[in-house]
Amino acid sequence: MKIKKDIYANRRQILSRKIKDNSCVIIGTNPFQARSKDTNYTYRPDSDFYYLTGFSQPHALLVIIKSSGALTSILFCEERDSFKEMWEGAIVGTKKAKSLYGFCDAIAIDAVDTQIPKILAGLDRVYFSMSSLSNLLPIINRWNERVSKTRYQSPAPREFIDIDFLVHEMRIIKDKHEIGLMQKSADIAAAAHIIAMKKCKPGMYEHQLEAEFIYEFKKHGSPTSYGSIVGGGNNACVLHYRENNCKLKSGEMVLIDAGCEYQMYASDITRTFPVNGTFSEPQRQVYELVYEANKAAIKKVIIGNRWSDPHDEAVRVITKGLIDIGLLKGSFIQLLKKEAYKDFFMHKTGHWLGIDVHDVGAYIEKGSWRPFKSGMVTTIEPGIYINKNSSAPKEFKGIGIRLEDDVLVTAKAPRVLSSLVPIELSEVESLTGSH
Repeated sequence: MKIKKDIYANRRQILSRKIKDNSCVIIGTNPFQARSKDTNYTYRPDSDFYYLTGFSQPHALLVIIKSSGALTSILFCEERDSFKEMWEGAIVGTKKAKSLYGFCDAIAIDAVDTQIPKILAGLDRVYFSMSSLSNLLPIINRWNERVSKTRYQSPAPREFIDIDFLVHEMRIIKDKHEIGLMQKSADIAAAAHIIAMKKCKPGMYEHQLEAEFIYEFKKHGSPTSYGSIVGGGNNACVLHYRENNCKLKSGEMVLIDAGCEYQMYASDITRTFPVNGTFSEPQRQVYELVYEANKAAIKKVIIGNRWSDPHDEAVRVITKGLIDIGLLKGSFIQLLKKEAYKDFFMHKTGHWLGIDVHDVGAYIEKGSWRPFKSGMVTTIEPGIYINKNSSAPKEFKGIGIRLEDDVLVTAKAPRVLSSLVPIELSEVESLTGSH
């Protein structure tokens, strides 16, 4: 993968304009996370760190210094080590890091404890993440104490500011490069969902169906962007179902909530379809209702509308539909007011999407739901869940349906990044009935 260093350098430049002069930004990347005993989870860099650097190796630290309006960017990273590389793979090293990623300088991470106090001396303030897994607060305090206790000619910083909001407000608007990566991620996930639809048959286990789309992800070098959900029958009514170990039965449906990461950017798609390829009449009724809510909500993802508008529209469609099929009884207005729909639709209709599957960025702005702007990406995911223990008529029990798409806000109509996955009932039935 060719590093587009100008993109990351430009982001650092933009961030520097948002901070005060005579300051620095310090952002670390995640350490390895232990899986068990002496084995770790597959490494993934901190999202904010990656957004500003494009650098994906561990044991690294970004420092941005703003002095007299000028920007200096320094990456502290591991130096090349032939013995370690023999066991763990190639290390970029300082020389390549500087040239490949466009930093003003790159310094060995082993020197961080001696170099950072020198950088801090004379600065007024330090910006850093107070929520990152790298947990920099105690380390920065230690560096600052060194400045205070040594005979440097300049005083130590006295102001410490959380950088998260500034970086996250940048991340919420996707640039052309990011949109291209997110489209690729959605295309890979779409192909994987289609394969799962074609391969599904009664008697399979949920994890066997999961293996079909995971294989498609892996072919593209894309890990999952979150723990996949494959829920057959009533398991689809468990919003965060994770076991994926039950047998898929004819006459039931299966809900697949699965996305992947492509070059760190996530997709998040959900489809629900009949295991045997044919919807029963109750399943058909609920599916059509959720699909109508999905379409209506997507139409609201336009500039000028607020983040809450798609959800409000989905709620209206679902409430009316639940009355029509007999699952709610009473006045439409009164049922809306009482939020009676929450017995069957208990979550919001979407979330921001980007480097993180539940991406950063505020939902509230100046006390109100945030208005959509071009470049934002949100999921749209209405659902209806009729648990087998509910008081619904027997023919509806055990039906859980969610239809989730990834939607980009543009200057024109909403752009559905996940549009390659069939969603119309007839298309789904044709595809799942092909085995």
